[in-house]
Amino acid sequence: MATIRDGEVAIAVKRREYSDAEVRAELERGERLRGLAADAREHGHALSPWLRQDDESIAVCTRCTAHIYVRTGGEWAVDEAGLWDRCEGLADPD
Repeated sequence: MATIRDGEVAIAVKRREYSDAEVRAELERGERLRGLAADAREHGHALSPWLRQDDESIAVCTRCTAHIYVRTGGEWAVDEAGLWDRCEGLADPD
């Protein structure tokens, strides 16, 4: 185990080996999340960084109520509330 400290923040890291399947799953997850974020940006959304716990990830638009929730365990489950509409938080182009 390794511990990193920066001021009042400390992070503990445990080393372990990863299987090829785990690495492939993480690469696929990252690629899918980047694709969803790119689609959201095309509609004017400004997504927060992804938050993750276990097999669940969420990002929210910092200008409106749109969000993306993704569960990657087993079958992919994606909830994309409001992302396919133009961002409500954008200023009118007039």
